[in-house]
Amino acid sequence: MSWVGSNIRRFIDEPIHETLKPSLLLYLIPPLPSRGTIITLITILVAILTRILFILPDKHTRQSSNKNSLETRRRKSAVRVAAFLGSGGHTSELLILLSALPKDRYNERIYLYSSGDHFSSEKARRFEESVPSSYQHASPTPARKNPSFQCLEIPRARAVHQSFFSTPLSLAYSLFFCLDRIALRPLADFGRKDGDVDEDEDSRSSLFADLIIMNGPGTCVPIVAAVYFLRFFGLPSPQLLYVESFARVRSLSLTAKLVRRFVDRFVVQWPEAIQGSVDDARTVCRGWLV
Repeated sequence: MSWVGSNIRRFIDEPIHETLKPSLLLYLIPPLPSRGTIITLITILVAILTRILFILPDKHTRQSSNKNSLETRRRKSAVRVAAFLGSGGHTSELLILLSALPKDRYNERIYLYSSGDHFSSEKARRFEESVPSSYQHASPTPARKNPSFQCLEIPRARAVHQSFFSTPLSLAYSLFFCLDRIALRPLADFGRKDGDVDEDEDSRSSLFADLIIMNGPGTCVPIVAAVYFLRFFGLPSPQLLYVESFARVRSLSLTAKLVRRFVDRFVVQWPEAIQGSVDDARTVCRGWLV
């Protein structure tokens, strides 16, 4: 037994090039791509990064370069607003913000909530029950008859206490779901429509929403990614508004730090939350909103 043990220890301690033949080691090393393939991949990567940097909102001005900017396009028609309800206090805060919007203009509402968050979906339905019926059934544009609210359940990017090893899978599923519902499906539905519409209504009809308001957890990231998929290809896309939670007094949440550079307007309710951060003209602090 001692002889076997000594041989095993010697096998472990010896360098691998002395244990295995050099010819065998060559089979264990995967072949490297050709120089042309490497240059092509690097060129594609640089082109993608350059395009993303080009479509990012300008942090030195509040003017958005997005084709569907609510500031640059004056419209008399109604606005379709989508709100991501982040559960718990996030949901309550966002519903308070929605209650302050003019219902005659923002008379089409889409509520996004994470899978399993029945509290938020029920709160959204109760909120709609409190909206006067005149705002629920009257629209100033013939193209949008019988406007009503919608609820859309989005797979969670990461559940509470979820393992970091399984998070990439749930994040990928949430991302593909958002790409389908927010980017691809509205474009496909618009392509099947017939009829004459003006240029302004034409671009808006292909949108999931004119404005997306967020203040919640990590599922905001796939939503922002789906919107940037449209912007990457120069297609009309929703405006992105992120309102940091009232509970974040001295620092920003992780989600806020991730999406701040990508949203069209970033709102905080405490000035201490952005102290020491990079000056950004798109960041707004108007005091308490809820």
